[in-house]
Amino acid sequence: MLTRAHAALAASVLLVLAALLAVLPATTATAQVGERNALVTRGTVTDDFELATVAKINKVRAAHGLRPIKRVIPCLDGLSENWGQRMVAEGLWEHRDQSSVVSACRLSWTGETLARGNFTPASLVKMWMNSPPHRAILLTTRARLAGIDVRSGGNGQYAAVLNLGDRG
Repeated sequence: MLTRAHAALAASVLLVLAALLAVLPATTATAQVGERNALVTRGTVTDDFELATVAKINKVRAAHGLRPIKRVIPCLDGLSENWGQRMVAEGLWEHRDQSSVVSACRLSWTGETLARGNFTPASLVKMWMNSPPHRAILLTTRARLAGIDVRSGGNGQYAAVLNLGDRG
C-alpha cells in the first residue's frame, strides 16, 4: 500500500529528475540519470531542493564558460548541514572561518555563500549571482566540489549554506 509519505517521496524524486533533465545535456534518459547520480558522492545527505540548486549553479557556470561543480562530497556537505543547523538553532547569521573547512576536508580552497528568505533553487542562485561576493564564489574556476544545506528557519523562511571547494 502506498502511504502518503511514499507518494510525497516519489513526487519529490520526479520533480528533481525533471529539473535535472532540463539542465543536463540531452543524450538519452539513461545518461541523464547517470549524470545526476554521478554528482552525488555516496554518503552525502542531499535533498531534491539542494540537488536542483547545484544543477542551477552548473547551468549558470556553463553559461559563463565554466566547468560544472563536479561532485557533492560528504565532508563539505556535512559541514554545510552542521552549519545550517547551528545557524537556525542559535539564531546566528555569519560565515564561518573557511580555514577550518579547508583543513577538515583537506582542500586547497573553499568559499561559502549563505542566504535566508523564501526562495526556489532558481531564485536562490539568482540572489547569489546578484551579490558580487557571492557571484565571485559561484563563478570561480576553483569551484569543483560542493556541500549544501537548505533548511526551514521557521515562519516560512529558509536558510541556505553552500560550500564550494577545490582539492587543487
